[in-house]
Amino acid sequence: MSKFPKDPIVRGSFFKLDKQFAKLRRKKKREFRENILDRLSNLESENPKDYWNFVNQLRLENNSETKNNIDGDIWYNIFSDLSSIPENEHIKSKIKEIKSKLELLEKKNFGFSEIDFKIIPGELQKALRQLKSGKSPV
Repeated sequence: MSKFPKDPIVRGSFFKLDKQFAKLRRKKKREFRENILDRLSNLESENPKDYWNFVNQLRLENNSETKNNIDGDIWYNIFSDLSSIPENEHIKSKIKEIKSKLELLEKKNFGFSEIDFKIIPGELQKALRQLKSGKSPV
């Protein structure tokens, strides 16, 4: 879909398959719940001990929390490596070149250009009046 977002055939098949997938997911979820309820009802009457073991197992699954097994130092190293510059001479030379160009631009005076000094304030006002009246200033 990301390659051809405006193609109606791809778009239509995507939404059709997405709808089928959602329908299948709901069906499997319903079957899973029904399977658990059937198993509970069968175990309750046939084997109460297994019934309570299964109930306790379901409780533990619902209460289990995901644990972060990755140490904080490892996370720090991963993210600090993301922002570091790779050890490549070509990249280092480009960075030096960019830094030198930036330093030159910082030193350069970005004041007015030569053309700014050649415009007389009266000429600018005259040109603006002519533009407002619809006449060409040239």
